[in-house]
Amino acid sequence: MRRQRNGMVSLTLLALVLAAAASATLAAQPCDEVEGPHGKVTRCACSTAADCQTVTLPPVRGASSSEPGDYTVYETTKAGARMAVTHGTIAQKDNGGWQHISINTTVRHQEVLGFGGALTDAVALDIAKMKPAVRTAVLQLYFGATGARYSVGRTPIASCDFSLGVYSYDELPAGVASDFSLEHFTVEMDEALKLPLIRDALATAKREQGVEVNMFASAWAPPLWMTKENSSLNCHIKGDVAGPYYKAWADYYVRFFSEYAARGVPFWGLTTGNEPGGNMGLFQSLRFDAETQRDFVKLQLGPAMKRAHPHVKLMILDDQRSKLPKWADTVLADPDAARYVDGVGVHWYAAVDDTLSYFGRLSETHEHHPSKFILATEACEGYLPFAQGPRLGSWSRGQTYAHDILNDLENWAVGWTDWNICLDMKGGPNWVNNVVDAPVLLNTTATDSYYVQPMFYHMAHFSRFIPSGSVRVGVNSQGPAPMETTAFLTPNNQLVVVVLNRDYLGGRKFYMDLGGGRFVNAEIPAAAIQTFVFKPSL
Repeated sequence: MRRQRNGMVSLTLLALVLAAAASATLAAQPCDEVEGPHGKVTRCACSTAADCQTVTLPPVRGASSSEPGDYTVYETTKAGARMAVTHGTIAQKDNGGWQHISINTTVRHQEVLGFGGALTDAVALDIAKMKPAVRTAVLQLYFGATGARYSVGRTPIASCDFSLGVYSYDELPAGVASDFSLEHFTVEMDEALKLPLIRDALATAKREQGVEVNMFASAWAPPLWMTKENSSLNCHIKGDVAGPYYKAWADYYVRFFSEYAARGVPFWGLTTGNEPGGNMGLFQSLRFDAETQRDFVKLQLGPAMKRAHPHVKLMILDDQRSKLPKWADTVLADPDAARYVDGVGVHWYAAVDDTLSYFGRLSETHEHHPSKFILATEACEGYLPFAQGPRLGSWSRGQTYAHDILNDLENWAVGWTDWNICLDMKGGPNWVNNVVDAPVLLNTTATDSYYVQPMFYHMAHFSRFIPSGSVRVGVNSQGPAPMETTAFLTPNNQLVVVVLNRDYLGGRKFYMDLGGGRFVNAEIPAAAIQTFVFKPSL
């Protein structure tokens, strides 16, 4: 951690300055739509609070009877529309479109937790390089009332690949071989940048949305002294699961949550560890198989968290959907482990941009374990070696986000969590150069401009309109080439329907059958996504 502690005092002062600016009121100047190397992208210039371009999404249709029509449509297209608004009225006859969508609000499925993204070291480092007004703009873009309205956040426990190097919260001084009492445990280094950023994100959501963000945390690897390999790469905990090293690892989790809570960051959830099946061996990874994870939860982590932080939800797996349902079956078949488990966390990477469909495995898992929720805990674009890093303006990457979110939801996921909420123009920093893409890219050289990608708008078509507590309802999309569709009832009893057309060549004329002789006659352009929000009790 020494490399990141250099200049700690100056970084802490910088954090205080940035935090003071976090709640500043920005001038509402629209951003510019420009042509990027891979398509249209929103470019925002922001030097001061008084001279700052920001993305302000249109208001969400509410319960007011004064709003026009029976429903509002929000549309984003490859051609350039970004949340364009139109209004419509319920018809008594359908338009005869070949494609039709039947909605049945009497069929109820899972309740939504929410949507969000990760606040990593890289995110904090990049934002710290920007003008203070950009920090405010980005937080409002994601967590504010006029933005995506995120209600879920993730953060790594100590370092991950999106850090400047490997560090833990329990580094040992020279000559000390172990620290079972965690005497040397500290999260003080996070006060430089990451903790202030998380606190500001939570405060923005509370102030502007009136919601508490459902934060969860994941560890990539333990301190080196706990590992057999004396390494954080493809490592294993020393000894057997009932032994002192596994106990120390469980205590490390408990201590993290206690320290963060004392510093103003409460948590909703915890995963048992990021990608226990392993990564490419290039960066931090603690290896578990399902049997070891089961025993760790049963003997160490579950009891320790239940004693110290009983409200924190515990999720197993936090790895590829392709490992389901077998992984969940193995862990949850043991009632002494299952009683500590609340849900299952899943990643999308093994699906290779969803060219392999593993969505059905979520439904299988739900059928086997209906009392455990499923949450998409990580996804990003630009991770494949043949297309690595940012692609400024890529529409296809936004479509893939929407396709994945929609189909996860239709297969019982309670929410969806993006990886880094923003990165620099190269997709970092990342200490092993494992760069990826992000919905928002910051020009850390100029320090006063940032880009809002199609991925952001696709994500916001869900997160802005489907709040926590919404319930998925019955939907059936039919026709020669059925459109991807999902539907929800919000806590305000408003129907929300998301329709995705990934066809680049043509639009679709379609209708929705709401039952009782009520129809919505509509069209969706080529390569487009629409969110329909209805007035209450329709």
